[in-house]
Amino acid sequence: MNRFALTASLLATFGLAALPAGAEKTESITFNVKVNPKLDGEILCALYDGEERWLSRDVFRHARVRVRDSRWVTCTFDNVPAGTYGIAGIHDEDGDEEIDKTLGIPTEGYTTSRNAHEKGIYPDWEDASFRFSATTTASQVGHMNY
Repeated sequence: MNRFALTASLLATFGLAALPAGAEKTESITFNVKVNPKLDGEILCALYDGEERWLSRDVFRHARVRVRDSRWVTCTFDNVPAGTYGIAGIHDEDGDEEIDKTLGIPTEGYTTSRNAHEKGIYPDWEDASFRFSATTTASQVGHMNY
């Protein structure tokens, strides 16, 4: 990273500089997930930026949140440019950073943006994706399916 890019990055991180000409505006996306607070573990969230990577290990951004005695947790993805995105989340109860399955059916909780998982275990990109303008923080809500 060159000196200018590093300096601009640090200044922007602390909110001390305007965007340089030609720089892309970014904002945050939050994913509020309803969970079963009686289960241990973490909520692992993945932000995808295209259909070709949807539900793969090739994620655009990721976040993790420890489940504490609350029915809701929030995954936050910072510095996201405008675009079309989809979010998937799992309740990783055993800490292996994977969704456990039996005969291809998840045995740990899972959710997606726009609650697209209600249409099937592996929802289509079209059902889960949403347009993000990067003008203000955007929120998506998912209900964990156990």
